[in-house]
Amino acid sequence: MFGKWTRKSSLDQLKGRGRVKLQARVVSQNVVESPLTGLCAAALEWRFFVRSVRHSTGQATYPLHAVRELYLPVGSRRLGEELVLESGGKLIQVLLRDADLRFPHARDGGRLVNRDLSPDFSYLIDNAAPRRQVPLVYHELALSEGDRVTLIGTVEPLPKERSGPYRSSYETRRAEAERDFQTRPDFAVRADLGPLVIEDHKGEAA
Repeated sequence: MFGKWTRKSSLDQLKGRGRVKLQARVVSQNVVESPLTGLCAAALEWRFFVRSVRHSTGQATYPLHAVRELYLPVGSRRLGEELVLESGGKLIQVLLRDADLRFPHARDGGRLVNRDLSPDFSYLIDNAAPRRQVPLVYHELALSEGDRVTLIGTVEPLPKERSGPYRSSYETRRAEAERDFQTRPDFAVRADLGPLVIEDHKGEAA
């Protein structure tokens, strides 16, 4: 089992499979479109809450008659299956199914759901008891091309062999084979071998 002290901060430090904590950049294209806002990104996640207002009865922490606004989670949804990151000139393939996406600088509150949700989101309405009689709000969290992130996980190198040109024009096929080689990931993240975390840096001071 890889301990925290064995994490590498650069892919060049690896001689095979290993645990890393890397600064990386999203290089996947923004091909995922939000059904709620129309925003396009490389990956999207929505976190839904019901907003509840409570009035204090004069506890020590809150003065008498103070109003507290609470946000109670009722579910989440993610769109986007794969992400490609770049770190130190190397490409890393990340399958998002088991990834823990963290957005530490996301603002509080959220947007009010003011439109009908698609059937894929219908279970959220059931969770937001009693049947939309309290406001349903959401955070829309995006990972977009060019975003800076921290990747924590176990990676392993992928075989990367050039395929020879065949059929069609030799020069055309050679150019296609070279382009495929340059865009093929160098590493893949193995979420089955340890926690996989991607932390977004949007909102941080430069």
